[in-house]
Amino acid sequence: MSKIAINAYALDGKIPPGDRMWGDFNDKFQNMDLEPMEIANSIWTGHAYAGWHEGRRNLENFRLAQHIAVDMDTNDERSAIAVLSQHLLVRSYAAMIHTTPSHTEQTPRARIIFLLDEPIVSAEAWRAAAVFLMSQFDGADQVCKDASRFFYGSKNADIWMAPNVLPLAQLRHYYRRWLMTQPKRRPPTPVATTQREHSQNTVKTSPDQLVDTIISKAASGNRNQLGYWFACVLRDDGIPRGEAEQAMYKYQRAVEHMGADPYTETEAMMTLRSAYKKGH
Repeated sequence: MSKIAINAYALDGKIPPGDRMWGDFNDKFQNMDLEPMEIANSIWTGHAYAGWHEGRRNLENFRLAQHIAVDMDTNDERSAIAVLSQHLLVRSYAAMIHTTPSHTEQTPRARIIFLLDEPIVSAEAWRAAAVFLMSQFDGADQVCKDASRFFYGSKNADIWMAPNVLPLAQLRHYYRRWLMTQPKRRPPTPVATTQREHSQNTVKTSPDQLVDTIISKAASGNRNQLGYWFACVLRDDGIPRGEAEQAMYKYQRAVEHMGADPYTETEAMMTLRSAYKKGH
């Protein structure tokens, strides 16, 4: 399963610049956990995709992303699925390639999608990872570096798929080797920051302070995801299990009725157990 946001609109093409639809469109991304085939089906039926956001899709609201897409729009064989599928990185780590809405047989255009084994929760780290992957493909579109960027689906697209996942550890290894070959500049953002690494690099606060902040961000559409993130932060901050349970109970009681179905104590404790189990 991969964390990815899918837009509710099934589009036949691109939305024109300045169209009144843009505001509603940016509000319609739904945070989901999907299998690769479900992602491919969403693309094939014309649904745009992006990383997870809290509310409207913009950089300030970015939460995480578990995919990196590389746009190939050179209008020649470099952007053809038959050629891209033979690239070593694609064969080893890419989950899929799909043709884009502007693709034709004469002017091929495609997008490579890498699904990660863990989400990246830092917008800067995602950008660093994206820049690296783009650098590995001749003619890749260098504009697609914003962590909040969305990508259009493509109705009836040609889609190539493989049972691949790109591990963050491997991505980090390749990134560091690549960085050594680049001209020296200001210290780069560490690539592939995960939920745990993000928590460890953050000034720690008490569970009570933290839960109040999390509650203020909760809404019906993200309370469950925030609950899991909160549990991971408690774990990575080294909070004893007993204290963590009290904090989770406080969160559960505050957000219990923010949605069609109650967020129960059992669900909150299962979330906490899952987070702490994965930490070992």
